[in-house]
Amino acid sequence: RSPLYYESGAFRERDSLLWSMPALTMVDKTRASKVLEFIFEHHSANAGQNVHYLDGRVLFPGFALDQIAAYFIALESYIDATEDYDILNRGNIREILPFLEGIIDDRYDEGVGLYSTFLSPSGHPAVHPFVTYDNVLVWKAFSIMDRLNRIMENFSIGRYFEEKADMLRDKIFHHGIVEVGGKKIFAWSTDGRGGHRIYNDPFGSLALLSYFGFVEENDRVYTNTLEYLYSKEYKYYLSDAVFDELACSHHPNTLSTLGLCAGLLSPGRERALKHIKRMPMDSGLFCERVDPDTGVVRSGTAFAAGAGLLAWALLQGE
Repeated sequence: RSPLYYESGAFRERDSLLWSMPALTMVDKTRASKVLEFIFEHHSANAGQNVHYLDGRVLFPGFALDQIAAYFIALESYIDATEDYDILNRGNIREILPFLEGIIDDRYDEGVGLYSTFLSPSGHPAVHPFVTYDNVLVWKAFSIMDRLNRIMENFSIGRYFEEKADMLRDKIFHHGIVEVGGKKIFAWSTDGRGGHRIYNDPFGSLALLSYFGFVEENDRVYTNTLEYLYSKEYKYYLSDAVFDELACSHHPNTLSTLGLCAGLLSPGRERALKHIKRMPMDSGLFCERVDPDTGVVRSGTAFAAGAGLLAWALLQGE
C-alpha cells in the first residue's frame, strides 16, 4: 500500500499468489486463508490479466500465463503448510478451479502442444508466444490438479490431469531445448517452428525449474542452462560488477533482486545469499532493482511482495 511503490493500490496475481502467499502462510495461517479465498472470489473472473484494481476489475489488460498457474500453486502451497484441506470446500474455490483450467486450455496450440502467453513474467510482451517458464508452471498446475482431484475424491476424471501434465512435459522438452556451444540448454521461449530466444527473465527465472519439481537439480540440461546464464557468453550477466548477478533486457544495467530470490531456491543458493547479506538495498528494505556495484536501490522501493518472496526463499535453506 505504500505510495513509494510504483503500483501502489493495484493487484497482481503473480505478486500475491506466487511471492507473498507462502510467507504470509508462515506467519498467519488464518489471514492467509482469508486472502486466498478473497483472491479466488474477486479476482478469478479476470484471471491472467496483467494488473487488477483491488476489487478485481482490470486496470492494465494483457494476458500472462504464469498468473493463471499461480492460483493452483498458491493453493497447494497453502494446503501443504496448513493441512487445511477444508479450504477446497469454502467459498467457491472448488467451482473456480475448472474455470481457471478452461482459461489455460484456451491458450493451447494443438499444432505445437504448448500454451501461449502475451506477456512475459516481467509484464512485457513476449518475443515468442510459448515461454518455457510459463509452460512449466502450467505443467505444475496440472500436476496439482491431479493431486487435488484425488483429495476431493473426484475419481470420475481418472488420469486426465496426469496425462495432460505428462504430454506437456514431453512438449516442453521437445520444443524448449536448444544447443548452444555444443551443450543443450533450456531456451527462454519458442515460436514452435524452430525459432528460439536465449534469455532469462528474473521475474520468472529458469533457475526455478528445479524448485517447481520439473527437473532435478543435477539434470544436465538444467545445470548447463545455469552455467550459460552465469557466463560471459550471456549478455545480461553482469560479470564485472561487484554483485555479479543477472540483469534483463529492459534494465540491462541494474541487478534484479527477484533473480537473487530465484537463486536462493536453486543450486546457486550460496552465491545469492552472499550477495544479499552485503546489499544495503533501500536502507535495509527490500527493493526491486539495485545498482550492481553498490547494491543500493535504483527502482522499485517498498516492494512488499518481493520481501515476502525473499523471506520465504531465505528460510527454505534452513
